[in-house]
Amino acid sequence: MKRAIGTIGRPGGLLAAAALATIGLLVAGGRPAGAALLPAPLPTPTSLPVQLPAPTAVPAPAPVNHLPVPPTPGGSQPASGGAGTAQPTASPGGGDPASGGGGAGPAAPAYAPSPAEQAALPPEPQRYVLEALQAQLAGDSAGLDQRDGPEALAAGGGNGVFAWPIVFNGRPPITQLFGCTDVPGEPYSPTCATHRFHTGIDLGVPTGTPIFAAATGVAHLYRTASGYGDYVLVTHGNGWFTLCGHLSDYVVPNGQVVQRGQPIARSGSTGFSTGPHLHFEIRRGQTPVDPCAYLCR
Repeated sequence: MKRAIGTIGRPGGLLAAAALATIGLLVAGGRPAGAALLPAPLPTPTSLPVQLPAPTAVPAPAPVNHLPVPPTPGGSQPASGGAGTAQPTASPGGGDPASGGGGAGPAAPAYAPSPAEQAALPPEPQRYVLEALQAQLAGDSAGLDQRDGPEALAAGGGNGVFAWPIVFNGRPPITQLFGCTDVPGEPYSPTCATHRFHTGIDLGVPTGTPIFAAATGVAHLYRTASGYGDYVLVTHGNGWFTLCGHLSDYVVPNGQVVQRGQPIARSGSTGFSTGPHLHFEIRRGQTPVDPCAYLCR
């Protein structure tokens, strides 16, 4: 108190006294003595969502007559083509769709294994289904290219240049390469010591990962209970195709023109799959080619 009175007698002391009087009024006005004079808290801001909701997928009706019937256990071949259609060689009488070869029906197997060769592998129903699917893809390639190729070319496709169908940092998450493999259930090939051939690359990604068109073209959506599971086949023109298999969902309608880099689906584990991943193929006519020859550079 003495220090306060002494302050009043100095220059500027009147201002100090006025300040003390104001504090006294505040205390007298109901605030407990000694209470801190803090500003009122600001209102809590409205929290924003972590991410935007995912778009609603468009239902994808399966094209007619694209579900192969697996053979009876014991090694008999499916009626739509049989084993031996997966190795990277064109079927007899086939050729590049751009030249008009191949036809639109099921393709004849490129190689008919002998009973001894077929006995080198145990009966694998999943393998028979996948071989039948690939035989039908080979047989349908010319018709699809003739029907949709002009539209795909007009949109900018058909140049044989491709992008990765997923987004990743660093090295691509490849879990299985193109070519000879010892994974059970892969299509038969007489050129491999293991008698099995993988016609694409597998990319290890979680279920729901966005899948993008590797090049511009026309998207065809398929639902199968085995083999590739739910998959998208894109016709790019000039005999080029890409295939994305084991999907969980589609985000484009069947028959839509898609641009390179456009979202087309989400990854999953449908069909013959042991876990979430994307099976990705590049095809030239009836022949699957190594995607790494175009992407792993």
